[in-house]
Amino acid sequence: MSYITPRPISNSELDVLQTALDRAGTPHIPQIEPDKLKGLVVYSKCDCGCASVGFLPEGTKPSENTKLIADALGLSPDNKQVGVIVYGSPGQFVELEIYWSNEGGAPLPRPETIVPWERGAEVAEAEQ
Repeated sequence: MSYITPRPISNSELDVLQTALDRAGTPHIPQIEPDKLKGLVVYSKCDCGCASVGFLPEGTKPSENTKLIADALGLSPDNKQVGVIVYGSPGQFVELEIYWSNEGGAPLPRPETIVPWERGAEVAEAEQ
């Protein structure tokens, strides 16, 4: 991840983040105030070109309680499987990670296709 000029979370990033938390939250998911998500600031982005972003200012360390708080799969705009992981802790969102096994950087998935990682077979079938 490289630090960038801070910017507000985009609507598309917010939609993916909220959907992943709603549909694929883990037992570690903290209580979340909706306005807290809307107020997130992006401070870093992945160097590989994927849509992953970080929410901690430069020099800020993640809390020792940071855990995987959402684990999901969805489909890209061209129907390729995309993974979504959210890391955070009570009071702190750390990262929205977007990944896939294809060439190039993974784009954000379409929010309506996001399911818990365990239901990934459904996503893979829809991909065909």
